[in-house]
Amino acid sequence: MRGPMILGIILVILGVPLALSKVRPNSIYGFRVQKTLADPAVWYKVNAFLGKGVVICGIAMIVLSLTAPMLTRLLDMTAGNYGLAVILSPLAIVIALTWNYMSRLTR
Repeated sequence: MRGPMILGIILVILGVPLALSKVRPNSIYGFRVQKTLADPAVWYKVNAFLGKGVVICGIAMIVLSLTAPMLTRLLDMTAGNYGLAVILSPLAIVIALTWNYMSRLTR
């Protein structure tokens, strides 16, 4: 389960600057949608929220990848299916929560 662990580490590294509001509005890195790119105040708030979620997601991936052999035996799942769930579920949740936060912020 090295893949999810490596991805978790990358997410933590990418999420910290966002969480600390160190990333200026740009077209490459961050939650780049019309509402965030149109207003720097919204950009920083939404991307700080996203960054915290990405860091938590990355840490969760690291922890879960370390327990993968134990959990796959316990749940009788294949390592490949477990790895896919570890990667996609937390990211989908973080993106959905960030979208919801941005929508509430820009009403």
